[in-house]
Amino acid sequence: MIASAAPGGGGRYWTFVKLATDHGIIGWGECYACSIGSRAMKQVIQDVFERHMEGENPENIELMFRRAYSSGFTQRPDLIVMDAWSSLEIACCDILGKDRDQPVYSLISDRMNNSIRAYTNLYPLPHHDIIEF
Repeated sequence: MIASAAPGGGGRYWTFVKLATDHGIIGWGECYACSIGSRAMKQVIQDVFERHMEGENPENIELMFRRAYSSGFTQRPDLIVMDAWSSLEIACCDILGKDRDQPVYSLISDRMNNSIRAYTNLYPLPHHDIIEF
């Protein structure tokens, strides 16, 4: 499933991917830099999933990445394909973290800081009270 917020609600497009395993574990990922509309991006995500990931174990992230990266005429993808791949990879990591009851950072490295500064790409509309927003 791919869900998108309307333009202005978090950048031009805010696209999330939802993957479900055969065992019912749900993983979520985000497309960070969609440069095309959400309907077109949905098709790219579905294509990348079906050609390079469907039926694969979510643990095999590097294998699936190499398939997606090396496919196509030039043997390297464009930014749209990598954005689709990234959202699917994040969803796989989310699945693995939930399956192992571990935070994702413990699967790929370790914690470096107890806290970090965060940013937002949610922007208030003219009718929002800035304090409440």
